[in-house]
Amino acid sequence: MAKSSKHLESKITRRSICFIALAGLLHLLLIFFLSRQPKVIEVSLNLSELKTEIALLQLQEEKFKESRVEEEQAVEAPVLQKQSPIKKNKQQSTAPKQKASLKSSVVAEKNTAPMSAELSEEAIKKYLNKVIIKLERNKYYPRLAQENEEEGVLNLEITLDRSGNVKSYRFIKTTNYQRLNQAAEKTLKKAGSFGPLPASYAGDTLNLQVPIRFRLAS
Repeated sequence: MAKSSKHLESKITRRSICFIALAGLLHLLLIFFLSRQPKVIEVSLNLSELKTEIALLQLQEEKFKESRVEEEQAVEAPVLQKQSPIKKNKQQSTAPKQKASLKSSVVAEKNTAPMSAELSEEAIKKYLNKVIIKLERNKYYPRLAQENEEEGVLNLEITLDRSGNVKSYRFIKTTNYQRLNQAAEKTLKKAGSFGPLPASYAGDTLNLQVPIRFRLAS
C-alpha cells in the first residue's frame, strides 16, 4: 500500500508540474501577443496618416498645375491677338490664282500644237491618196510592153508647190525595163496638177513618195 500511494503522489506531482508549466507558457504567449498588438495598431495608424499626407500633396500639386496653366494662358493671350493684316492674305491668295492661269495658258498652247500637227498629218495622208488615185487613172502602159509581158513597180519622189504642180521629181526605185521607166515619166506629165495643198499644211512645197504599178490584167 505504501508503494502504490507513493506512485500516485508522483503522478499527481508530475501532472501539477505540467499544468503549471503549460499555464506559464500560455501566460507568456498572452503577454507576447499583447505586447505585439499596439505595434500593429501604430503601423496601421502610420499608414492612414501617410495616405492623408499623400492626398494633401496631390491636391496641392493639382492646384499648382491649374495656376501654371492659367498663367500661361494669360501670357499667350496677347500674342494670339497680334495677327497679320488681312491685306497680306489677299495678296497671297491672288498669287496662286495668277500662277494657275499662267499654267493653264501654257498647257493650252502645248495641247493645241499636237492637235494642229495631227490635223496636218491627216490632211497630207488624204492628199497623198488623191495623188496616187490620179496617177493610176492617168497611167500610160505601152502596148508593146504589155505584149512583151513587161511588169514592174516604180517609186517616184515628187516635189509639189502650193498649187499642186510638179516642180521636180526623181526615181527612188526603177524597173528592169527602160520602156516602163519612160512610161512612168509620161504618166506624171499626163496627170498634170494635183490640186492645192491642204490648208493645214504650212510649207511652200511638199515632197511625196508615190508608187506607179505596171501590172497585166489577169
